[in-house]
Amino acid sequence: GSSYTEVGDVNTGRINAAAFGTSTASFFVGGDAQPNSFQSIVESWNGSAWTETTDLNTARNGVGGDGVTTNAIVSGGSNPGQTEGIGSTEQWNGSAWTEVADLNQVRYFADITGVYNTAIIIGGVDSPSPGKLANTESWDNSSWTEVNDLSTARRQGGAGGTSTLSVFFGGEPPTSSATEEWSFPSTPAVQEGQLWIKTATGVSSVMK
Repeated sequence: GSSYTEVGDVNTGRINAAAFGTSTASFFVGGDAQPNSFQSIVESWNGSAWTETTDLNTARNGVGGDGVTTNAIVSGGSNPGQTEGIGSTEQWNGSAWTEVADLNQVRYFADITGVYNTAIIIGGVDSPSPGKLANTESWDNSSWTEVNDLSTARRQGGAGGTSTLSVFFGGEPPTSSATEEWSFPSTPAVQEGQLWIKTATGVSSVMK
């Protein structure tokens, strides 16, 4: 809560991996062991040491992920050579990774925030050119749905929060200090396109 102390190293050093969880129960997933050695390795942290656990089905670099060591989701990443993004999503149930629904937009260097069954994936890059993305997708534990875009397309930013209320900040190119807040109806509503309306009585309606 006030200082950093050197503790146990990861078993395989990597960049552009996904990391999520708590200070006593975390995952370090995928990434690049360099040079261009994309990994499916998953390591679990118990508060004192890293242990290799079940590998991902698909090795990937620049992957996004969120959750805890008993329930998690990872999605996106880039193919070997980093010439384009991938859309595959894998869900962890505490013992195995299962391929589930793909993203609508392939991407890497995106951010995921939320939990294993309700999450959003934000920004990223689909290929070296044209690059940065603004679009956001929402995960409902079975499929990804396109929702409202960021105001500013960015990759490699930071994100935190839930699928209904979160922030996205920083990123590039060029380096940005912008912060955007995401909000999503927490009670049932009707969606047509990307317009949401909730009446004062809680009854949902939609503008035609």
